[in-house]
Amino acid sequence: MPDSIAFAIPIPPGRTEKVLEVCDHMLRAHEQRESQGKHNDYARQHRGLKHARFYHQVEPIEALVIYLEGPNISEHMADIARYEHEVEQEFAQLVEAATGHKPVPGGKAPAHLILDWHHEEGQRHKDPRAHLKK
Repeated sequence: MPDSIAFAIPIPPGRTEKVLEVCDHMLRAHEQRESQGKHNDYARQHRGLKHARFYHQVEPIEALVIYLEGPNISEHMADIARYEHEVEQEFAQLVEAATGHKPVPGGKAPAHLILDWHHEEGQRHKDPRAHLKK
């Protein structure tokens, strides 16, 4: 089962359009890499990223919600925080546009799993305080 992480970053007033502009840029850059046959280069060569989703949360606060999935993704947060690859640079640009801050401060996972329910397996994460005990 792939590892995943999701976290939300509040969008300050007046920055929504900038966030959407950067998303447009990321989509165009991805389409360009795809047309050059390079759309999987990042996933193959860097971090094993399998899935990324970005959401624009509008209630109860406006926020950018980021979901990343891949093998050991939470362990790779420090690698991602180096922003060496163009995809990581675009990711950092998006988050900075939304918040004014880098997305992975200190290279640490910005969120921790506290509940994991599966329709066939039930609750898979048994201790919501596990991350506090480390």
